[in-house]
Amino acid sequence: MVFKDFVQLYYKKGDDVVVISERIGKSKPIPNAKKVKIKNVEGEIAEIFGSRMLKFQINNLEITIAGKLSKEEIVKIAESMFGFNA
Repeated sequence: MVFKDFVQLYYKKGDDVVVISERIGKSKPIPNAKKVKIKNVEGEIAEIFGSRMLKFQINNLEITIAGKLSKEEIVKIAESMFGFNA
C-alpha cells in the first residue's frame, strides 16, 4: 500500500504476516516499549497482541516492523535495512 508519505509492505507465509512500514517524519512512541540498538541507531520494541513491533528512525524516515517474530529475528531484519557499510 502506498500513500502520500507512507508505504506498507506485507510479507505472508501461511497464516504468518510481517508488515514493514515506512513513513516520512516521526509518530508517537510505542506504549510499554523497551530500548533496543539496531547497528548504531536506537529503536524501541514491544509485544502487542501476541506480535512484536520494532520502530526506529533513519534520518527523517521512520521504519516499523511488526509480526509474530522473536526479538532476534525482528532485529536481524532491521539490521539488514542498513546495508553493508552501516
